[in-house]
Amino acid sequence: MTNKPRLGLIVDSTSVPAWAYRLVERLIIADAAEVSLLVQSGLEPATPTRLEYYLRLERRFLRGVADSFARRDLRALLPNTPFTNASDQQKIQSQRLDVIINLSCHDFSRSPLRACARLGLWSWDAHPASGYIEVLKDLPLTTCELRAFLPEDDVSKTIRRAVFATDPVSVNRNRNHVFIKTVSLLLWALKRLQLIGEEKYFDGLEPASEIKSAMPGLIGLATLGLAQATRYIEKKIRSRLDKEQWIVLAAQGQGGLTPDWSALRRLDPPRDRYWADPMVVERDGQVYIFIEEFMNNTGLGRLACLTLNAQGQVIANQTILERPYHLSYPFIFEQQGKTYMIPEAAKNRQSELYCCIKFPDQWEFVMPLMTAVYAVDSTLLNHEGRWWLFANIKAEEGASSCDELHVFWADDPLSNSWTPHPLNPIVSDVSLARPAGPIFQYEGRLFRPSQDCSRRYGYAVNINRIEVLTETEYRETLVEKILPQGDLRATHTLSRSGGWIAIDAVRPLK
Repeated sequence: MTNKPRLGLIVDSTSVPAWAYRLVERLIIADAAEVSLLVQSGLEPATPTRLEYYLRLERRFLRGVADSFARRDLRALLPNTPFTNASDQQKIQSQRLDVIINLSCHDFSRSPLRACARLGLWSWDAHPASGYIEVLKDLPLTTCELRAFLPEDDVSKTIRRAVFATDPVSVNRNRNHVFIKTVSLLLWALKRLQLIGEEKYFDGLEPASEIKSAMPGLIGLATLGLAQATRYIEKKIRSRLDKEQWIVLAAQGQGGLTPDWSALRRLDPPRDRYWADPMVVERDGQVYIFIEEFMNNTGLGRLACLTLNAQGQVIANQTILERPYHLSYPFIFEQQGKTYMIPEAAKNRQSELYCCIKFPDQWEFVMPLMTAVYAVDSTLLNHEGRWWLFANIKAEEGASSCDELHVFWADDPLSNSWTPHPLNPIVSDVSLARPAGPIFQYEGRLFRPSQDCSRRYGYAVNINRIEVLTETEYRETLVEKILPQGDLRATHTLSRSGGWIAIDAVRPLK
């Protein structure tokens, strides 16, 4: 498919939920499709449920939480789009739609409307009770799926699934996250449709699982409220009493795919700070580990460099970069005989490039690589004559920076013009997405470390083998997982250089 897909949108009225309004707004901004028709469901909007009243009460206690079902006038975005009723199938078919998208609160998956578009009717497994059961049962992960109901197929197919960490204390926030995912899922699906064509589009898609959308009763809501209050109190107590500290571990002579924890030497920071995000650099026979040094007294991270002796002991600790905003993840690379660094500066809403003036502690700002973007853990790869920039992007307000991996390319790493991959986000899974250190080569293959944030932030490190990386495709396979060992509780960055390897971890502070 070379032209933009023509879409029909099923709505209950032109006053739509905020999540649906945002989705249409993003479609227009991305120019990903042509909204050719609004289809009125002809059904009454759903009346408020017990859950809705409960969520209103929760929002009063948790101030600042958005309401995904607040009403917005869709006509403000689509003033000239034709409007018809769902019963007028002849008029709908005359529009020659490619896809019909269900934005209604009602289920149209089995309706004749799916035969009114060439590629059927698409909808999400999201519904008014989305995000509720995961909070009630304290499940670590919540999912959102985009599904296709094809014109001549009785079984719905899952086009793509997004996985994120459940918010244990707020159904509102968890539900909002479900509907935030509808945007990236649909944009990804429409871009992929244009890239590979409709003949290949549905090949290999798995049948979708049954949607379980039962609304909670009074007993369920009472149980939910008690569970939320208990977790909130436990979290407050734990944050005060159960202190933790990120540390760095390093060793020489480890050439395998994953480190041997027993051979790693612990590099413990003073109690007033933590060390994380180690990046190993060997130069002139000396070993340097660039790190984030988070200072408890300022609540901000700065960048530092640890110098190690042959036994892996710290013989020097130098602050190399400090800003009035948080810095972390000091990614180091070489280009044309110079040393450069891309620290995480997401709080400053840009990806920044620095050049080393005097190694290892003097750095000069060069330029922003990308602006007006919340990008975390930018990681460069020089592959087949092109530079690739991997970073997790928080594209929507209220979204997490742990969920979605994006990739960009340029011919020069010092460019400020990076082309986004057409299938961004290339990974949409909190247990696999976020970068966890430099991409490395092992036995002739490329491996991308990534964070598993499913249980907590930075719980474990994944080793993913990159299978395909081109301008139109990306595919990777999880091959190993590095779990924290002994008294350690988490680990989230892995780096290697020559015969040295470094990793970080969380230890309890006693």
